[in-house]
Amino acid sequence: MFKLAMVTAYPEIAGTVSGGVEGVAVCLAEKIAKETDWEVHVIAPSSTTTENHEIRNGVYIHWVNMSKIPGFLSYWSLYRRKVHRVLDELNPDITHFQGIAGWTLFYKKPYVLTMHGIIEKDVLHKGRFTNRLRYFVLYFIEKIARQKVRDVIIINQYVLDELEEQFSAKVWNISNPVQEIFFTNNRKLNIKRNKILYVGCISELKNIKGIILAFKELVNINSNVELSICGKAEDENYLNECQELIKDFGLSKMVKFYGNVDRADLINHLSTSACLVLLSKQEVAPMVVAESMAMGVPVVASNICGLPYMIDDTKNGFLVDSKEVSEVASYMNRLLVDDGLNLTMSEESMKYAQLNYHPDEVVKKTIHVYKSIIAENKK
Repeated sequence: MFKLAMVTAYPEIAGTVSGGVEGVAVCLAEKIAKETDWEVHVIAPSSTTTENHEIRNGVYIHWVNMSKIPGFLSYWSLYRRKVHRVLDELNPDITHFQGIAGWTLFYKKPYVLTMHGIIEKDVLHKGRFTNRLRYFVLYFIEKIARQKVRDVIIINQYVLDELEEQFSAKVWNISNPVQEIFFTNNRKLNIKRNKILYVGCISELKNIKGIILAFKELVNINSNVELSICGKAEDENYLNECQELIKDFGLSKMVKFYGNVDRADLINHLSTSACLVLLSKQEVAPMVVAESMAMGVPVVASNICGLPYMIDDTKNGFLVDSKEVSEVASYMNRLLVDDGLNLTMSEESMKYAQLNYHPDEVVKKTIHVYKSIIAENKK
């Protein structure tokens, strides 16, 4: 039996997922623990001051509390050292770091890093006065760590386009897995033809204001519509600004905020939506797009970063300029009123997801990477 350690963000409350990395980690860890002979350990940041462990769905979870020092200063220093102490105790055959290269610094045993995003670029859209300092620290630390990585998994070609000069590593191309339940729910039985859905954090990066502006344009041409916004607020001030904008536009009865939703509620929202809208300013391979495609929900998304590698424009969704709100509204309306187009895009989305995001295929490829790295390090 092999022992796997996965260093990643992970849901502190079972059944809830906050962010794409948590969703990927849960799917991958539980699938490997359930269907292989690997022993799976997850090391994850905890919001509490007590460090403990638990077993959840066959996965051993080791919680490590974060420092009171700001995250961009502590994740690669104090927190990293705590994580490495747990790894030393576990002595895994291989460690899988999810998303953050700084966690890998000075780690000497076999490991692989999955690049889920480019965090120094994300931080520029967080709307804080310390952004420039955070950007330079993150850029410096992440670049050093990426240059030392020997094996890296990229989830989207965009990552390689942006960071290829930083890698001397062997590159493995594996998409993120989507939990099987998203493939087995029948959206056709439940769909509400007037419902637009957004799922993700409430933040400037995700451009919720842009969605609201586009929705206002949509209401001008189709008043029988509703917008559901699911996700926690990263910035309460930004949330308040969004709610004020909705009130000013007279859209309060048409727009509902649901907060952070659990998996059952997420599936219910997706199964009843005519389309998903995502107008982010920076994205690599958002899980909600993959989950939507698995359920056959067409996506209207920004034509930026990694999204064009996921969405085949006019075939399984629409790629748009997020600043052109009239264009965004027009495409959303087409998916609301044209049942034939919606159905065609739905079927194409499901085909693509089955080939690229089904967990059986992703786990098979990932286990192959693990075993290859272990074998290489025994030479």
